[in-house]
Amino acid sequence: MTAALKEFARGGMIGLAGSIVAAVAGFALTVTVARVLGPAGAGVFFVVVALIAILTEVTELGADTGLVRLTARFRALNRVADLRRVFAVAFIPVGVISFLVAALLYGFAPWVAGVFAGGQADAVLLLHIAAPFLAVAAARNLALAGTRGLGSVTAYTLIGNVAMPALRPLLVLAVFALGYGAGAVMLAWSIPGVLAFLAAAFVLRRLLLRREHADPTAPPRTGPTPEDSGTASGGEPATGRTPSTGWGKTPQLGLASNHTRPATGHTDPGVVPCEPRNSSTPGDSGTASGGEPPTGRTASTGWGKAPAGRTTPAVNPPSHASPSATEPERSGTATGGRTSWGATAREFWGFAGPRGVASVLEIAIVQVGVLLAGAMLTSHDAGIYATASRFVTTGTLVLAATRIAIAPQISAMLARGERAEAQRLNAVATGWVVAASWPLYLSLAVFGPFVLTLFGEDFTGGAVPLAILALGMLGVLAAGNVQTVLLMGGKSSWSLLNKVVALTVCVAAHLILLPAYGLIGAAVAWAITMLVDTALAAVQVRMLLGLRLGLRGPAVAALWALLWFGGAGLVVRSVLGANAGSFALYLLVACAGYGFALWRLRARLHLDVLLRSHR
Repeated sequence: MTAALKEFARGGMIGLAGSIVAAVAGFALTVTVARVLGPAGAGVFFVVVALIAILTEVTELGADTGLVRLTARFRALNRVADLRRVFAVAFIPVGVISFLVAALLYGFAPWVAGVFAGGQADAVLLLHIAAPFLAVAAARNLALAGTRGLGSVTAYTLIGNVAMPALRPLLVLAVFALGYGAGAVMLAWSIPGVLAFLAAAFVLRRLLLRREHADPTAPPRTGPTPEDSGTASGGEPATGRTPSTGWGKTPQLGLASNHTRPATGHTDPGVVPCEPRNSSTPGDSGTASGGEPPTGRTASTGWGKAPAGRTTPAVNPPSHASPSATEPERSGTATGGRTSWGATAREFWGFAGPRGVASVLEIAIVQVGVLLAGAMLTSHDAGIYATASRFVTTGTLVLAATRIAIAPQISAMLARGERAEAQRLNAVATGWVVAASWPLYLSLAVFGPFVLTLFGEDFTGGAVPLAILALGMLGVLAAGNVQTVLLMGGKSSWSLLNKVVALTVCVAAHLILLPAYGLIGAAVAWAITMLVDTALAAVQVRMLLGLRLGLRGPAVAALWALLWFGGAGLVVRSVLGANAGSFALYLLVACAGYGFALWRLRARLHLDVLLRSHR
């Protein structure tokens, strides 16, 4: 199997492990804060935390997704000299906006507390403590996104999904043991965010220096160079390049070679390598906008072994680019292999700007259903709906893990025009998402009455809405990372349009269905919203980007999941009812049968690669 798929499998496993750790740490934080502050204090604390999270998302301005896409794209197109410029273009506006929003939050803390927390004095204190840390929250997420774009899923996961979430409950316990109150708890929650920013910035700088030292077109630097010592930054040998000949050994092209690490004596399972494309000018052929495959690769190569024999030029791209070229890097003035500041800013914010607005709309879509349910239903029904909807979203860990790993790879492949490879990789990823996630949601749909008793007997009335939400998620997960593919294809404006349509559908569906059908109407409205958003992205990826979704593999996994976790579950529940004993028997039978089916299908679904990814 190809190196690209192996790297994706490793990155996906690392991302999944990090997501699980983050979820467990989040649960531990909830329990710790609830015990330390009590119900009322914990309620105020988590209201402030939610406000900080929303403001962080807003002040990122979509630059986090922009950095993942463009850093991976620039590496693929050998535009390493533009990396520093794109980081500056991203960080400076976000830093300024974050500082201003943090100052406003601090100054208007009493008013904000009055609106969202009933004007409690503790809320004002917590906002005053948390507001200064908001100034670096967005920058932290940008630095983490930069490490992903530069190929280090390991750094992204260890800092953002392991160290920071795990440190928070530990510090909260420490301040509680010392006898401090709510203000100290908020400080304990905020400090790990600053430490994560410092760590991410350090790692990002190291990765950037390593890329620049390994690139022959990077701007000259003072002091010892990789050519002087024979090593790149961090002690690694320069990537296949000698001082006299540039790129000495030509990497084989095609999917199998673009992610094969040079022989440096070790392999970092969390790094997704990306070699320069074998073309004299980025964008002349095999670009994301169409054209022939890159030199040395045939369109039919696919997952197979790519031919070798071509040499990769080690000189700057020629300045006589075709006037018909449409690549963004051609805009502006390029000197020394670099584009102008204006061209880089237009290229970056032309993508990140719409993405930033879409991120705000995504928050609105998530919250509007709960808000409308709270306004139009009883507080009891609204609480049940909020619990069921939050419970459903916890099953997206696998989707999130694959997104972390696949996004920079898809961006690089589309930049090089490797559409067939991108299609195959996305299809494999979708198969894994379906195979891992459908059993969970089918279990929630079939045994919802028992699962909800974990929250208390009063929540069993949400079984039907939970089943509707879970079945809606099956359709969303069947499309895999289609939203990510759309964004990595550079279509943030299309994504923004989709969110506008989805938000409109969400509001209209809730207003129509809630008065007549209550909780069930709210669940149907939310499911329709998610399916519309997913369907729009899927149609755009297939019809406008020209990428097939490759649903045969996922369909096979889905059918077996339906058989064992859907059909078998209905039989067990109809005979034995929905209780702890029947649920345990159901899981035993379904997991055994489904596990055997996946083992038989391991080659077809490339699960054998996933199983070997830890080696």
